[in-house]
Amino acid sequence: MVVLSNLNSSVDDIGFHLLDETFPLRPPPQQHTEVAVDSLVLARYVGEYELAPAFHITVTRVGAHLFLQATAQPRFPVFAESDSMFFLKVVDAQLTFRPDGLVLHQNGQQIPGRKLH
Repeated sequence: MVVLSNLNSSVDDIGFHLLDETFPLRPPPQQHTEVAVDSLVLARYVGEYELAPAFHITVTRVGAHLFLQATAQPRFPVFAESDSMFFLKVVDAQLTFRPDGLVLHQNGQQIPGRKLH
């Protein structure tokens, strides 16, 4: 069984479900609505966040847009759905910014990261 996808996520559940109808399908990713956020708020989020000793997320800003780059990964834009909640379009992942850091929401996990600078 081969399942092809134009998404940057696993489609293993679809292949297994086609082979065995009792294998559960994952729900589709949540839909997000992009909103504008004040540039002063965006500026507060720029910096480096440590989620694990060898895994950091660097947040940069270009104009009215934020970008993130995780350790050993390319840089991707993130999109605001509120003043503190952002989402990616390339993978099903979200970020919640807090005064002391951020939380990465991905694959059913909530991974906190502290702001280094």
